[in-house]
Amino acid sequence: MQSKLLNIHRSTVDKYLDNNFSPTNMNKGKRLPSMLDPYKRQIQVLKRNGKSNKEIFETIRGEGYTGSYSNIGIYLAKRNLKVEDSKEIRVKRKDLIKLLYKPVEEVEALSKEVYEKIIKRYPVIESIINLVNEFKHLLESKNVEKLEEWIEKASNLKIRKIDKFVNGLKRDIQAVRNAIIYEYNNGLAEGSVNKLKVIKRIMYGRNKFEMLRQKVLLLENNG
Repeated sequence: MQSKLLNIHRSTVDKYLDNNFSPTNMNKGKRLPSMLDPYKRQIQVLKRNGKSNKEIFETIRGEGYTGSYSNIGIYLAKRNLKVEDSKEIRVKRKDLIKLLYKPVEEVEALSKEVYEKIIKRYPVIESIINLVNEFKHLLESKNVEKLEEWIEKASNLKIRKIDKFVNGLKRDIQAVRNAIIYEYNNGLAEGSVNKLKVIKRIMYGRNKFEMLRQKVLLLENNG
Protein backbone atom coordinates (compact mmCIF):
# COMPACT_ATOMS: atom_id res chain seq x y z
CA MET A 1 0.00 0.00 0.00
CA GLN A 2 2.72 2.47 1.02
CA SER A 3 4.86 1.60 -2.02
CA LYS A 4 1.98 2.44 -4.40
CA LEU A 5 1.18 5.62 -2.50
CA LEU A 6 4.80 6.81 -2.59
CA ASN A 7 5.50 5.36 -6.04
CA ILE A 8 8.63 3.55 -4.85
CA HIS A 9 9.56 -0.12 -4.65
CA ARG A 10 8.24 -2.24 -1.78
CA SER A 11 11.75 -3.24 -0.67
CA THR A 12 12.67 0.46 -0.30
CA VAL A 13 9.68 0.97 2.01
CA ASP A 14 10.70 -2.06 4.07
CA LYS A 15 14.25 -0.70 4.36
CA TYR A 16 13.10 2.69 5.68
CA LEU A 17 10.65 1.10 8.13
CA ASP A 18 13.37 -1.13 9.60
CA ASN A 19 14.28 0.10 13.10
CA ASN A 20 17.95 -0.68 12.45
CA PHE A 21 18.13 1.50 9.35
CA SER A 22 20.03 4.78 9.59
CA PRO A 23 20.14 7.38 6.79
CA THR A 24 23.51 8.54 8.08
CA ASN A 25 26.58 7.47 6.14
CA MET A 26 28.43 5.62 8.88
CA ASN A 27 31.73 5.90 7.00
CA LYS A 28 31.55 9.68 6.71
CA GLY A 29 34.48 11.32 8.47
CA LYS A 30 36.21 8.00 9.08
CA ARG A 31 39.81 7.62 8.02
CA LEU A 32 40.50 4.71 5.72
CA PRO A 33 43.21 2.30 6.93
CA SER A 34 46.70 2.84 5.60
CA MET A 35 49.53 0.35 4.99
CA LEU A 36 51.65 2.66 7.17
CA ASP A 37 49.41 2.29 10.24
CA PRO A 38 51.34 -0.60 11.86
CA TYR A 39 54.63 1.26 11.40
CA LYS A 40 53.74 4.86 12.29
CA ARG A 41 55.04 4.71 15.85
CA GLN A 42 58.28 3.17 14.64
CA ILE A 43 58.61 5.81 11.90
CA GLN A 44 58.29 8.59 14.48
CA VAL A 45 60.96 7.00 16.71
CA LEU A 46 63.33 6.50 13.78
CA LYS A 47 62.79 10.07 12.64
CA ARG A 48 63.48 11.45 16.11
CA ASN A 49 66.70 9.43 16.09
CA GLY A 50 67.84 11.25 12.97
CA LYS A 51 67.13 8.57 10.37
CA SER A 52 66.48 9.71 6.80
CA ASN A 53 63.28 8.81 4.96
CA LYS A 54 65.21 6.31 2.84
CA GLU A 55 66.66 4.61 5.92
CA ILE A 56 63.20 4.46 7.49
CA PHE A 57 61.78 2.97 4.29
CA GLU A 58 64.45 0.27 4.16
CA THR A 59 63.89 -0.57 7.85
CA ILE A 60 60.12 -1.01 7.72
CA ARG A 61 60.27 -2.72 4.33
CA GLY A 62 62.43 -5.36 5.96
CA GLU A 63 59.65 -5.85 8.50
CA GLY A 64 56.90 -6.40 5.93
CA TYR A 65 55.86 -2.94 4.68
CA THR A 66 54.77 -3.21 1.00
CA GLY A 67 53.75 0.40 0.32
CA SER A 68 55.66 3.05 -1.62
CA TYR A 69 58.59 5.14 -0.44
CA SER A 70 56.73 8.41 -1.09
CA ASN A 71 54.04 7.53 1.49
CA ILE A 72 56.60 7.97 4.26
CA GLY A 73 57.43 11.52 3.19
CA ILE A 74 53.73 12.36 2.81
CA TYR A 75 52.93 10.96 6.26
CA LEU A 76 55.70 12.97 7.92
CA ALA A 77 54.67 16.09 5.99
CA LYS A 78 51.06 15.74 7.19
CA ARG A 79 52.19 15.78 10.78
CA ASN A 80 53.21 19.07 12.32
CA LEU A 81 56.25 19.27 10.06
CA LYS A 82 59.58 19.94 11.76
CA VAL A 83 62.65 21.25 9.99
CA GLU A 84 65.54 21.25 12.41
CA ASP A 85 68.32 23.79 12.14
CA SER A 86 69.74 26.15 14.72
CA LYS A 87 66.16 26.30 15.96
CA GLU A 88 63.06 24.26 15.28
CA ILE A 89 60.67 25.56 12.63
CA ARG A 90 57.06 24.43 12.51
CA VAL A 91 55.10 24.54 9.27
CA LYS A 92 51.37 23.96 9.02
CA ARG A 93 49.97 21.61 6.42
CA LYS A 94 47.55 24.25 5.11
CA ASP A 95 50.48 26.55 4.29
CA LEU A 96 52.16 23.79 2.29
CA ILE A 97 48.92 23.18 0.38
CA LYS A 98 48.89 26.85 -0.65
CA LEU A 99 52.07 26.16 -2.65
CA LEU A 100 49.91 24.20 -5.09
CA TYR A 101 48.12 27.42 -6.03
CA LYS A 102 50.65 30.20 -5.60
CA PRO A 103 54.44 30.73 -5.49
CA VAL A 104 56.24 30.60 -2.16
CA GLU A 105 56.73 34.40 -2.26
CA GLU A 106 52.95 34.83 -1.91
CA VAL A 107 52.56 32.48 1.07
CA GLU A 108 52.90 34.69 4.14
CA ALA A 109 53.68 31.87 6.58
CA LEU A 110 56.62 30.59 4.50
CA SER A 111 59.91 32.14 3.51
CA LYS A 112 62.12 31.01 0.66
CA GLU A 113 64.69 29.81 3.19
CA VAL A 114 62.16 27.69 5.09
CA TYR A 115 60.77 26.28 1.83
CA GLU A 116 64.23 25.19 0.70
CA LYS A 117 64.81 23.44 4.02
CA ILE A 118 61.48 21.64 3.70
CA ILE A 119 62.06 20.30 0.21
CA LYS A 120 65.59 19.29 1.10
CA ARG A 121 64.27 17.08 3.85
CA TYR A 122 61.02 16.08 2.08
CA PRO A 123 61.79 16.09 -1.67
CA VAL A 124 58.43 14.47 -2.47
CA ILE A 125 56.77 17.82 -1.66
CA GLU A 126 58.74 19.57 -4.38
CA SER A 127 57.91 16.75 -6.81
CA ILE A 128 54.17 17.21 -6.18
CA ILE A 129 54.34 21.00 -6.52
CA ASN A 130 56.32 20.76 -9.76
CA LEU A 131 53.88 18.19 -11.11
CA VAL A 132 50.89 20.45 -10.44
CA ASN A 133 52.62 23.45 -12.01
CA GLU A 134 53.52 21.41 -15.10
CA PHE A 135 49.90 20.37 -15.52
CA LYS A 136 48.76 23.99 -15.28
CA HIS A 137 51.31 25.01 -17.90
CA LEU A 138 50.21 22.12 -20.12
CA LEU A 139 46.62 23.40 -20.05
CA GLU A 140 47.58 27.04 -20.59
CA SER A 141 50.01 26.33 -23.45
CA LYS A 142 47.59 23.91 -25.22
CA ASN A 143 50.56 21.57 -25.66
CA VAL A 144 48.64 18.29 -25.85
CA GLU A 145 51.75 16.38 -26.92
CA LYS A 146 53.11 16.75 -23.39
CA LEU A 147 50.09 15.02 -21.83
CA GLU A 148 51.40 11.44 -22.11
CA GLU A 149 54.78 12.53 -20.73
CA TRP A 150 53.04 14.21 -17.78
CA ILE A 151 50.93 11.12 -17.08
CA GLU A 152 54.03 8.93 -17.02
CA LYS A 153 55.81 11.33 -14.66
CA ALA A 154 52.77 11.47 -12.35
CA SER A 155 52.47 7.65 -12.30
CA ASN A 156 56.13 7.29 -11.35
CA LEU A 157 55.53 9.13 -8.07
CA LYS A 158 53.44 6.17 -6.84
CA ILE A 159 51.16 8.40 -4.74
CA ARG A 160 47.65 6.97 -4.30
CA LYS A 161 45.64 10.16 -4.79
CA ILE A 162 47.66 11.20 -7.82
CA ASP A 163 47.26 7.69 -9.25
CA LYS A 164 43.51 8.03 -8.84
CA PHE A 165 43.53 11.33 -10.74
CA VAL A 166 45.70 9.83 -13.50
CA ASN A 167 43.39 6.83 -13.84
CA GLY A 168 40.49 9.24 -14.30
CA LEU A 169 42.38 10.99 -17.11
CA LYS A 170 43.14 7.68 -18.81
CA ARG A 171 39.51 6.55 -18.71
CA ASP A 172 38.45 9.56 -20.79
CA ILE A 173 41.73 10.49 -22.46
CA GLN A 174 40.20 11.80 -25.70
CA ALA A 175 37.96 14.22 -23.81
CA VAL A 176 41.00 15.42 -21.84
CA ARG A 177 42.96 15.93 -25.06
CA ASN A 178 40.06 17.89 -26.56
CA ALA A 179 39.83 20.06 -23.44
CA ILE A 180 43.50 20.99 -23.90
CA ILE A 181 43.29 21.59 -27.65
CA TYR A 182 40.02 23.50 -27.99
CA GLU A 183 38.83 26.75 -26.43
CA TYR A 184 35.15 25.82 -26.17
CA ASN A 185 33.69 23.37 -23.65
CA ASN A 186 30.40 21.91 -22.41
CA GLY A 187 30.25 24.10 -19.32
CA LEU A 188 26.86 25.64 -20.28
CA ALA A 189 25.28 22.21 -20.79
CA GLU A 190 26.75 20.87 -17.52
CA GLY A 191 25.49 23.93 -15.67
CA SER A 192 21.95 23.43 -17.01
CA VAL A 193 22.02 19.73 -16.07
CA ASN A 194 23.26 20.57 -12.58
CA LYS A 195 20.48 23.15 -12.16
CA LEU A 196 17.89 20.58 -13.22
CA LYS A 197 19.26 18.05 -10.73
CA VAL A 198 19.07 20.56 -7.89
CA ILE A 199 15.40 21.29 -8.68
CA LYS A 200 14.69 17.55 -8.90
CA ARG A 201 16.32 16.85 -5.52
CA ILE A 202 14.34 19.63 -3.84
CA MET A 203 11.09 18.14 -5.15
CA TYR A 204 12.07 14.48 -4.70
CA GLY A 205 9.16 12.21 -3.77
CA ARG A 206 6.59 15.01 -3.81
CA ASN A 207 5.83 15.75 -7.46
CA LYS A 208 5.70 14.01 -10.81
CA PHE A 209 7.38 14.84 -14.09
CA GLU A 210 4.82 17.39 -15.29
CA MET A 211 5.23 19.50 -12.15
CA LEU A 212 9.03 19.28 -12.50
CA ARG A 213 8.74 20.41 -16.12
CA GLN A 214 6.56 23.38 -15.17
CA LYS A 215 8.91 24.47 -12.41
CA VAL A 216 11.98 24.28 -14.65
CA LEU A 217 10.24 26.30 -17.37
CA LEU A 218 9.08 28.87 -14.80
CA LEU A 219 12.61 29.33 -13.46
CA GLU A 220 14.01 29.61 -16.99
CA ASN A 221 11.46 32.26 -17.93
CA ASN A 222 12.05 34.25 -14.76
CA GLY A 223 15.83 33.91 -15.14
